Amino acid sequence: MPEEISGYYTPHYHFKTQLFKIIKRNWPAFKTAYPERYQNRLGELKKYQITTVEKFLACSNPHNGFSYVACTKDSCNHHYVVPFSCHTEICPSCSEKNVLEYSDWLTSEVLFNVSHKHTVLTLPKELREYFRIEPKLLGYLAKNAGKMLIHLSRESAKGVYSKPKHIIDIPDDAMPGIIVRIETAGGDLQFNSHLHCLESCGCYSPRDDEDNYFPSPYIPYKVLRRAWMNSVLRLLVNFKKISTTIADGIKAKYPNGFNVNSTIRDHTGDKELMYRQAQYIQKAPLSEMRIVNYNTNTEMVTIRFRRKDFDSNHKGYSFATISAFELIARLIQHIHYPFMHYTHYYGQYSVRRRGMRRKQQKKSNPNETGKNRTGYRSSWAKLIWKVYGVNPLLCPVCGSVMKVTLIVTKNVEQKLKQLNINVWYYSLNNEVHKIVKARDSP
Repeated sequence: MPEEISGYYTPHYHFKTQLFKIIKRNWPAFKTAYPERYQNRLGELKKYQITTVEKFLACSNPHNGFSYVACTKDSCNHHYVVPFSCHTEICPSCSEKNVLEYSDWLTSEVLFNVSHKHTVLTLPKELREYFRIEPKLLGYLAKNAGKMLIHLSRESAKGVYSKPKHIIDIPDDAMPGIIVRIETAGGDLQFNSHLHCLESCGCYSPRDDEDNYFPSPYIPYKVLRRAWMNSVLRLLVNFKKISTTIADGIKAKYPNGFNVNSTIRDHTGDKELMYRQAQYIQKAPLSEMRIVNYNTNTEMVTIRFRRKDFDSNHKGYSFATISAFELIARLIQHIHYPFMHYTHYYGQYSVRRRGMRRKQQKKSNPNETGKNRTGYRSSWAKLIWKVYGVNPLLCPVCGSVMKVTLIVTKNVEQKLKQLNINVWYYSLNNEVHKIVKARDSP
């Protein structure tokens, strides 16, 4: 760990978070009430949804295994445990760890050192239900979006959309780098399937000569919106979800196409901006900070989310108060469908194209090292330092170095008592329990 980091680490208590309390208190009753109250509207409660929620409830519970961290100074007996995490997408803490590791890998190994467009492709309300009922359609939706953006970017690089037109020839293998992230959660946690697309502002050709980058900064909104609408409707017609008559009616209702939003960010030489952009496209559906209030007497929860029409009195936020049951019902709709990828790579960012560049010994950007995704998995200590700026391996009692001396996965209960560990935990069936008196909680 860096020497300049001198802060002391206070362990995170998962059971003290508002989201954990809401789900823990209401999950058993919610499962019982679900068939009657939500099944007609949201469909049957899936096995993978139940499994994910139960993993979340078991997150950071030392009775499921832990790492034992102790001070290396003989005269100091300070120690603590680091319980295993759940790695689920609905857990804000675990999602943040995944986002940090993903952002490191993406900015160092994938993204070109050029400006990028962040494009959000949305769907009208009348079409979202098809993708909620059949999540596999979202994968095809992302593929269609990637193909559409490659075509439009190449047209822009040729000068088709320039005024006056100045058509140039570009190589057939010149294309942009595109990342498409599938998102299903709206601000109020209602199902709102949309795509976050990160696209390089230019087409790159892997030729040996220097003149191999063709800028494509401009795509007219009208062209983009109509192309997106046609792509979505063609997909639904091909899968026989809607008829051509219904598709024609939707085109008449939305003559300008479906809503999209596209913003150009100049990432050239700015790794921090690239890093923040990468973090934004992959995040949890609900963060702890968005839970404004949880009333345990009425079981009502107030959440906040971004407004479209920014209100200066609320700094751009709107608020919704819903029951705890309703919050859980909305949240589990955003649990990832098993064995389905929610982040897709197209064009020069595809796995095939990245492999070709490595063979040619060409780097995407100056930070590239050639590591794969697993090479960017950070240790628990490094992630704590990165998020909070404190060193978890610095003893708060004597200032000496601490280290992981034991990893326990079996006979956990016996080991906890044997080591006399300072552990607080939240039993899934009971209230808060204390094994041994520990130092004060944060």
